[in-house]
Amino acid sequence: MPVSTCCSWTFEHRARPRAWATTTSCGSEAATSSCCGALADSGADEALVTLLQRDQVAYGGYSAGACVLGPDLTELERVDDPTAVVAPVTTGLGLLDRPFVPHVRSPDHPESVLCDEVAAAYAARGQAHWALRDGEVLLVDGAAVEVLEP
Repeated sequence: MPVSTCCSWTFEHRARPRAWATTTSCGSEAATSSCCGALADSGADEALVTLLQRDQVAYGGYSAGACVLGPDLTELERVDDPTAVVAPVTTGLGLLDRPFVPHVRSPDHPESVLCDEVAAAYAARGQAHWALRDGEVLLVDGAAVEVLEP
């Protein structure tokens, strides 16, 4: 069901009770900020956090759809133009323990250089972050966390 022009969510009921899958795709000049804003405006942010904390949903996010899971989105302003939205959101859902940076070292992606800069800024100040190349997957299952490579 489209929530806005920059974000869409698909919830799919599985055979097991209380088992759902969701995918999020966001895209605009301020993709991460506008995606978080759309999540908040629709109430999906609180619903998603609650369902994930109860282990009642699986979440899959690509690009900005993964970034929104981190605690802070401020550094992503290097990639996303926060002035492209009326009220930029710089706080993520806080479901990951650190910021998420997609498209790092991914020369086929147009935002790769900017994402490399974001990851380098985090590294320069010693801040832990997830920096994934296109094709890699961050898998979080309870306390177990692993990066899957293609």
